[in-house]
Amino acid sequence: MPSFKRVLVGLDFSRTDAQVLQYLKGLSLIASPEKIIFANIHKEIEVPSEILKQFPDLKVSINNTFVQELVEETNAINFIGCEKEYIALEGNLLGKLLNKSTQEDVDLVTVGRKNRSGLKGLEHRMIVRKAPCNVLIVPENAQPKFNTVLVATDFSEYSKLAFEQAVELAKNSKGKIICQHVYEVPTGYSKTGKTFTQFAAIMRENAENNYKLFIQDIDITGISIETVFTLSNKHEEAENIAAIAREKKADLVIIGSKGRTNLSVVLIGSVAELLLDELFHVPILIIKKKGEKFGVIEAFKAA
Repeated sequence: MPSFKRVLVGLDFSRTDAQVLQYLKGLSLIASPEKIIFANIHKEIEVPSEILKQFPDLKVSINNTFVQELVEETNAINFIGCEKEYIALEGNLLGKLLNKSTQEDVDLVTVGRKNRSGLKGLEHRMIVRKAPCNVLIVPENAQPKFNTVLVATDFSEYSKLAFEQAVELAKNSKGKIICQHVYEVPTGYSKTGKTFTQFAAIMRENAENNYKLFIQDIDITGISIETVFTLSNKHEEAENIAAIAREKKADLVIIGSKGRTNLSVVLIGSVAELLLDELFHVPILIIKKKGEKFGVIEAFKAA
């Protein structure tokens, strides 16, 4: 099961920070991180060379000011039992964030999300795509609740990591798990002599059998689990997951992702990325298999 022992939190001194910190506080009570790194990554401040010659420590002073702001902002939240570190860096948000997450070998990158701004949405997609660890996206107005956790699964090993994380959260929070599997009727089903409805029934039965195999070696004792099998007709996995999340009033959506050894990434049908475009008010936790680091070279170039 994924571990959240080392957590990197990106803060930008906006109103979203309050939600991120409160949510992280709630998560830390049940996930028990050992270290939290609070980071502010700001645009490079252009200072004329003649001024820097006169005041060589000016940039250090600027970063120290941001660090002090981080300390003041986080002081109101008491993260008990874990080490805390504060850093301020200049430069590209994506590059610096990924660079630092690699250097610090973090298990979870946590960032806030502001409504539906296009560029910010793109940044979140890139963080999800390239981060070498788990990623938590916390939207504005998110509440630190874990009463209902929706986990999307395709029965892969990555889905299993996500499901195990949901089980761990449910055990510690006494919450409920909604386990959703989206299935489709394959093209060409008619050549089997079956109607669409008949083949849909076959696909669902197969999914139900796979679910039984999927959970047979996972300890779910005392956990309330509702299974949802959703028939999708248009390859719209993300839309189907978002619809169930809204219907069930999920407090958190968890989904697994997988990467290749090159600089590209393949999420489960790109569903994790697409889900960011569908769910704007529900936190999304993307679970990754640590060690499958992709996009790191690009991250260093961007830094």
